[in-house]
Formats: sequence, C-alpha cells, structure tokens
Amino acid sequence: MGYYSARKEKLLKDFGRTSALINASLVSRYGKEFTNTLQREVRQEYEKLIPEIPYIKGRRIRFWHQLPSMRQSHLD
Repeated sequence: MGYYSARKEKLLKDFGRTSALINASLVSRYGKEFTNTLQREVRQEYEKLIPEIPYIKGRRIRFWHQLPSMRQSHLD
C-alpha cells in the first residue's frame, strides 16, 4: 500500500470539499445534471489515481516550490 493509499479517505473528503466550493459555478454554467455527472466521474478517476501518486519526502527537496507550476504546465 502506498503512502497516499493509506490517506485515501482524507484525500477524498478534501476532494469533496473542493468540489462543493465550485459546485454552484458549474451548475450555473453547465446545469445540475451534467455537473453531478462530471463531479461523480472526476471523483472516481481521482480515487483510481490515488495509489499512483508518488511520495515526495519532505519540503526540503529541490524544486519543491515549483511543483504546483510544474503540474499546471503538464495539464496545459
């Protein structure tokens, strides 16, 4: 079991909170039915990815401060 697999419930709870924060915005733009489907499917995919998240030990690793921007550029 990976580092984040042991923390799966907390990660999914955090995901739910974040999802709730953007819910109204998504509903106003895409409608309730599509928003519910989108959030359910994204949560399922996130849950599948949790075991694959690599553990990066500590905050003193090189390039730590660049990780968010590195992840974002990967998504573009």
